[in-house]
Amino acid sequence: MENHELAESLKTHIDDKFTSHERLDEVIHNRQDEILAALVRHQEKNEDTASRVHMRVDRIETQMSTVKTIGSFIAAVFGGLMAWFGIRGE
Repeated sequence: MENHELAESLKTHIDDKFTSHERLDEVIHNRQDEILAALVRHQEKNEDTASRVHMRVDRIETQMSTVKTIGSFIAAVFGGLMAWFGIRGE
């Protein structure tokens, strides 16, 4: 009988270890899924931020181009006026 009890005890122990290992694998996989989901959310957030930054840069570049154009126009008008006054001798 002792051998039978020992075998049953060993079988129960092995079954418990196997069940514990399955639970541990499940917890690990669930945690990995949570981490991947968080990574995807973070990456999407970064992509949104990057697109907003690009839009702002484009706006700033457009404003700088406009300011340069206006500055060039003012310089051309001023140069023209100076030339006009120079030609007229005033």
